[in-house]
Order: sequence, then structure tokens, then C-alpha cells
Amino acid sequence: MAKKLSQPQAVSLQDLVDNLLKHCALPSECAEILEMKLDDVRNYCRRGRFEGAIRFGNEWLIPREAIRQYAEKSRGKPGRPKSDEKQE
Repeated sequence: MAKKLSQPQAVSLQDLVDNLLKHCALPSECAEILEMKLDDVRNYCRRGRFEGAIRFGNEWLIPREAIRQYAEKSRGKPGRPKSDEKQE
């Protein structure tokens, strides 16, 4: 006997955007987190340095996990976040 498929639930566009932004960041937020210039973040996206970053219209969506991984790899390098240092 064939399994009956359930009806898809209606989801608002705002709910989709909110869910997406839980898992992804815009370049401006990424630049703030990593203490980088916005243009550098966009260049990194174009060059594939943030794994999974995708272009959506004229903007990039960067997975938060990719930002975390980049921060871990670049810890202690000039212009990058340092572990547990307080900023003055």
C-alpha cells in the first residue's frame, strides 16, 4: 500500500528569511565578526575562502560555520581575531 504524502505547510517569506539568517550571515556582519574590511570579505567570498558561501542576487550569504572555521584558522594573525583578548 502506498504511503500517503502529507500536505506541505504554508511558510511565510519572513519565516524563511529568519531561518536562513540563523545559519548564514551577510558580508557586513561577517566583516564585523572577523574585524575585516567589507571589500575583503566580498573578495574572500568570490575566491571561495568561505566554504559554502553563495551569491543570492547581488549579495553574499556566508554560512556561520564557515565564519567560525575561518576565525579558528586565522587566530593570532594580524587583522584577525585573537583568542580571548580584550579590545581597548
